[in-house]
Amino acid sequence: LKPRGELNYQMALLLATDDVRTEPPDVRDEVEHGLYFMGNAIWEMAPRIAQDVERALQQHYDYAGVLPVFLRWRSWIGGDRDGNPNVTPEVTQWTLTRHRETAIALHLRELHQLREELSISDNLVPTDPPLAHELSAIEDDWVNRNEPYRRLLTWIIKQLEEGTAYSKSQFIPHLELLRDSLTRTGFLDVARHG
Repeated sequence: LKPRGELNYQMALLLATDDVRTEPPDVRDEVEHGLYFMGNAIWEMAPRIAQDVERALQQHYDYAGVLPVFLRWRSWIGGDRDGNPNVTPEVTQWTLTRHRETAIALHLRELHQLREELSISDNLVPTDPPLAHELSAIEDDWVNRNEPYRRLLTWIIKQLEEGTAYSKSQFIPHLELLRDSLTRTGFLDVARHG
């Protein structure tokens, strides 16, 4: 739809929706509602905000480093013990599982996109030694062995999809390795904005 048509469509839906639900939502519905916003608006805007802050720091203070994490979101939905009798230990466990599943799905979406984009071939650009070292330590069946970034991303995706013991303490260093390798091989803009 064109922007004006989309606006008309959304307004028609809004005008046909009750202001308040006739029945209170289930805790699981509230969790899913919160995850919808986390997986869409917040997930999309957080990197943009970080990039805006980074640009402002560069422009006004000549800061060129990597910013530490300064935005964090948390949710009490499904885990709050404020007297809601519907928030049981089983609901909290389900909530934690849904948060984990959502986080993995969002990361997988981004990793698949990165794998499509990072087609850099070591036939044209020598592989960064730390990345080459990491690749020598993983077992994979990647067909195009001359695409180091895709090889590592494919391996990471496989770990997340298969639910192995792959953890945050491995995932973050792998992402940092990709970023740093891109930077060291002349792809700073790709590392920062790709």
